[in-house]
This record gives sequence, structure tokens and C-alpha cells, in this order.
Amino acid sequence: LKADIGFLPSDIPSLQMWLDASSLPLSDGNDVVEWADRSGNGNPAYQTASANRPTFAARSNCQGLPAIRFNGSSEWLRTSGWLPASAEQDITIFTVIASDSGTAMSWLGMANGTERFSTT
Repeated sequence: LKADIGFLPSDIPSLQMWLDASSLPLSDGNDVVEWADRSGNGNPAYQTASANRPTFAARSNCQGLPAIRFNGSSEWLRTSGWLPASAEQDITIFTVIASDSGTAMSWLGMANGTERFSTT
């Protein structure tokens, strides 16, 4: 990534979480149980319920790069501990999303005190 554009997310001083599908040691179609945080802060995204796990795509429709695929209804990943405690604190989130169906929606939210990120 850095060779292409001269920048890595880890260059951001206050980076809290960096999820990169190309860093996952999975084969095409494998369930994503845990997605390691590359920021160095130990904030992985994970899913303990097998029925709610997204899958890994070794080559996606986003320039052929690795990706995580969500089914649009019941698959999501859980995170914890990295969102600001106060809604008044600034937060910036960058995502890259491509939809097979032509429509996509991503969200970051909180449910039962747990932060969640999903794509539908």
C-alpha cells in the first residue's frame, strides 16, 4: 500500500484501529472469526456466533483485492473499546465498500454497549 501512494494508515498519530483484509491468513470462502487490528492497539473485530460471521474473499470486485463479504442481513463484526466514550468527541472512519447488488450501506454503531460495524 505505501509503495503505491506513499501513505499508511499507521502514519496517523491517533489511529485507534486499522483493519486490512489483505492481512488475513484465510482462504477464499472461509468465515471471518477475528480480524486483527494492524494499528498496534489490539482492537480486533470479531464474531463469536458462527451464523453471523462474514466470509473472506481472496479476490473481490474492488480491484481484485482481498475483502470481507457480508450477506446484507445477519452477518456483522463486533469491536470493543476504541470508540470515544462521549458523543461529543470527533471520530473519523474510512471504509472501502463495493456492492455486488449495486446498492450498499455501511454503518458503525452501538448495540447493548458493544460497538459494531457492518455492511448491508
